[in-house]
Amino acid sequence: MIPVRHIDKFGVSGSIFAGTCSLELPPFVAIFPALGLGWLLDEAVIHQMLFVSLVVMFAGLVVGARYHRNPLALAMAVVGAGLLASSMLVFHGPSTTYVGMALLIVASWLNDLLGRPLFYDRTHP
Repeated sequence: MIPVRHIDKFGVSGSIFAGTCSLELPPFVAIFPALGLGWLLDEAVIHQMLFVSLVVMFAGLVVGARYHRNPLALAMAVVGAGLLASSMLVFHGPSTTYVGMALLIVASWLNDLLGRPLFYDRTHP
């Protein structure tokens, strides 16, 4: 069973997948139809995948923020998700997509880092 504190990683990976599919990078455009996954390049599917991934990620980040009581990772993820969603729906530019994905990755890493104890007792395993 996956710990609830690590759910945000699934959301981040899904958001990054949706963001890279929306950029229509040449490897995705060539490989997906060959594998029978050409329907993943449709804009309606990508937007739904992004929405579900962001909901999963925010659920994990809210659990993490309640655990370590620091809203910095959640705030960073809100900005990253806003940039990623606006780049897919409004701007259609790769620069905001990359910045949004980077902020989501850093927010997930920060959430994991803040949830760890600062000092480990090495005498008791």
